[in-house]
Amino acid sequence: MPQGRPAALLDLSWLQAAVPALAAISEVVGPSFSLPSLQDLISRPQVRLQQRLTDQLHKFRFNELFNSLPPDSTARARLLSCQGPLSSVWLSAIPSSDSKTLNNFQYRHAVAGCLGIALPHATVSQRCICGGEVDKFGDHFYVCHTGRERVTRYTNMRNLFVRILAEADVPFNVEVSLHSLGITLPDDNPNNQRMDIYCVIDGSDYLLDVTVAHPCRPDNSPIPFHRTVNRHGAQLPGGKAAQLAEKDKIDKYRPTTQAAGFRFVPLAAETFGRWGEKTMDFSRCSPSESLAPHRFPRRRTELFERASSTIGASFCPSS
Repeated sequence: MPQGRPAALLDLSWLQAAVPALAAISEVVGPSFSLPSLQDLISRPQVRLQQRLTDQLHKFRFNELFNSLPPDSTARARLLSCQGPLSSVWLSAIPSSDSKTLNNFQYRHAVAGCLGIALPHATVSQRCICGGEVDKFGDHFYVCHTGRERVTRYTNMRNLFVRILAEADVPFNVEVSLHSLGITLPDDNPNNQRMDIYCVIDGSDYLLDVTVAHPCRPDNSPIPFHRTVNRHGAQLPGGKAAQLAEKDKIDKYRPTTQAAGFRFVPLAAETFGRWGEKTMDFSRCSPSESLAPHRFPRRRTELFERASSTIGASFCPSS
């Protein structure tokens, strides 16, 4: 650039009008982000400045929203869950197949659930088939043991992993009795004596157990446990519901199954689509430890889109 050209440009009235806007942005992003001066912006290229600035602005807006919500509230728990791994991938997934497609009814409920908007179904049906009162956000539907929602979400997620294993040519069985594998748990509860998926990956025997956890409860609930769930879910960085669900599965199954020579992996997600850390690790680990990358269905991105869409489609209450 010829000498004097930047200075000449700075004299332009329309460029001078950008100075206050630049100062305002600098004030928003704060001292943690060094914004170039207007002269630097003109005289030399700024690599990935727009991306870095946008990320910083998004962080500022997120913190502003998070701090505006009541502590230990359902709203905070929902916000943290919705910004976790894979929670919003269904919004950008190209509906190129049935496994990545939400119909209008499912899409409306998924958006309403993520934004904390009263669900149309919940406002119409004031009581669940269990007799319990339904709150306006439909939280009851996602924790009720009588209605179909919990079973539907669990079944959809289990079937997703079954399809993924089948496409990767991994041998598997579903709903396998642990006794048939020579495993006996200390707990004699019949519901704990089976595993969702048994498969063999790279010569190793894997036991996979699926769970979908709801990260929040109604704010006005008189039940102490509900307030504890909200308190955990509202703590940064989020994902506590999936983390505790994974821990519960590991404590229950891993010691006994590992002693019998099996690798146990909990597959956990939250209602709003956030995956647990163990589930993410299982989907990304090396060929010697899990599914080889080239054996995943076409692209790992497609796997994530299908997984997120499966959870998104499960928002609709059906009780």
